[in-house]
Amino acid sequence: MMAICVFPHSRVVEAAPHKVILLPAIGKDVNVQLREQDLSWKDFLSRADHLPRPNYYSPVYQPIDAVTNILFSSGTTGDPKAIPWTQVSPIRSAADAWAQSNIQVGDVLCWPTNLGWMMGPFIIYASFLTGAALALYHGSPLDRGFGKFVQDAGVTILGTVPSLVKTWKNTGCMEGLDWTKIKSFASTGETSNVDDDLWLSSRAHYKPIIECCGGTELASSYIQGSMFQPQAFGAFSSTAMTTGFVILDENGVPYVRPCTSSCLLGSTPPKLFHFLCWFDNYMEGCCTFSTFWTKWLHHHCTVIGYRSALALVFLQK
Repeated sequence: MMAICVFPHSRVVEAAPHKVILLPAIGKDVNVQLREQDLSWKDFLSRADHLPRPNYYSPVYQPIDAVTNILFSSGTTGDPKAIPWTQVSPIRSAADAWAQSNIQVGDVLCWPTNLGWMMGPFIIYASFLTGAALALYHGSPLDRGFGKFVQDAGVTILGTVPSLVKTWKNTGCMEGLDWTKIKSFASTGETSNVDDDLWLSSRAHYKPIIECCGGTELASSYIQGSMFQPQAFGAFSSTAMTTGFVILDENGVPYVRPCTSSCLLGSTPPKLFHFLCWFDNYMEGCCTFSTFWTKWLHHHCTVIGYRSALALVFLQK
């Protein structure tokens, strides 16, 4: 097994991978003692220096469930666990970005994140597969420098985290900047605050804020806002494009039949089936099923109408 290290080297080595490729946090030098079999990113790239560089690269065809990258789950499921993304994941990310946030050719997308969080690969796929530009800022998004970057880059869709918005509002660091090119905002990761959302929306002549709630294992959301519906601050308005809801009673019996057979495992596509195959491993060390959903929703979400006696099950169609 080989690991490309985006976490501290010491933590990765504890997992005893056969080889680690270590990326430097700053500059080109890793400045840590590597094991004999490990490589720095610079040395890894240098191994291809002697190879010719053609102007055309032929694609390599892989099955739909071939793994493209590996992320790790958040703390809402206990200890972090490896989550593989397949060939379907980029399509899912881009489809949600297009259908829910109307990201398209000519847009400039910016969302403070990193490749250790699912939003990192998500915004890469969401921008490049829809024809939008991806605006990358090197530095902290907490101060005015980031806000000026948003202004100067002509960002049209700005993704946020609620705690980030609260910092901008409380410090007043974004006052006087021109964010009027922004046509919509997006928010995920934490529970939103209505007052903070109102302040954020006012920065761009009261443009809508699309709430997103999903997971690393889905490569996107299961419930979101939508540009095709009226939006309320701190609330969702729709399921994601490839998601259906099943409401269960205390005995696990659906209150209503699923609207289509595509909600059933018998017609589940490879992406969901792949997830269900390692669902037990994903949930290991987590709380009970009903408590899990309550904790998950509280961690990520905002307003969702459901009774405490019910469990919400999200299935990809």
